[in-house]
Amino acid sequence: MKILFLILLIYPIQLFSQENKPEIKRNFIAIFPKKNKKITANGIGIGPILAASPKSKINGLALEIPGIGIIGQFGKGPVDSISINYIKVNGISISALGTFSNTNGISINGFGSSGYQNNGLFFSLGFAFFAKGNGIIISGFNHCKDLKGLQIGFLNSTQKARGLQIGVTNYSNDLKGIQIGIWNVNNKRKLPLINWNF
Repeated sequence: MKILFLILLIYPIQLFSQENKPEIKRNFIAIFPKKNKKITANGIGIGPILAASPKSKINGLALEIPGIGIIGQFGKGPVDSISINYIKVNGISISALGTFSNTNGISINGFGSSGYQNNGLFFSLGFAFFAKGNGIIISGFNHCKDLKGLQIGFLNSTQKARGLQIGVTNYSNDLKGIQIGIWNVNNKRKLPLINWNF
C-alpha cells in the first residue's frame, strides 16, 4: 500500500518535469493531449481528444471523454490519406462521442469514429469510416475501403470486401463474400435479400 501511495505521489512530479521532452513514455497512466509531444502509454491513456496527440501510442486502455465525434470528420480528410497521424491503441478504446485512432483490439464509441485501420471489434451507434477493417465492424453507417471480416449496419459500403455484409443496404465495388439485406449491390449483380460473389 505504501508503494502504491509513493507511485501516485511521484508520478505527477515526473509528468510535469518531462514536459519539454519531444517523446514521453508513461507506465500506468498518461494524460492527453500534450501539444507537439509523442506519448507512449503502457497502461491507461486519458484525455478529452486523443487525436490531438498524433503519432502517440497507448498499450492498454484508452479513455476519451468527450471525444471528437462527428466534428473531427470535417477537418481530417480522407481516412486513407493520413494513416501516419492517427493515435495508435493496442487494447481497448472507449470514447463517449467518438475518436480518430488506429485500434488493435476493441473500440467502443458512442457516436462515431474514423481511422486508417481497425483490427478486431469496433462498435458505434453512429458511423464508422476506415481505410482498412480487419474483424467485426458494427455501426449505423459503415464505410470501409478495404474490409476483411464482418460489417453490420443500416448502410454498409466498401470498395473491396472479403467477408460478410449484413444491413438494410449493402454496397461493394469488389466483393468476395455474401451480402444479406433488403438491397444488395456488388460488382456482379444487384439483388434483394441475399447476394454473393466468389
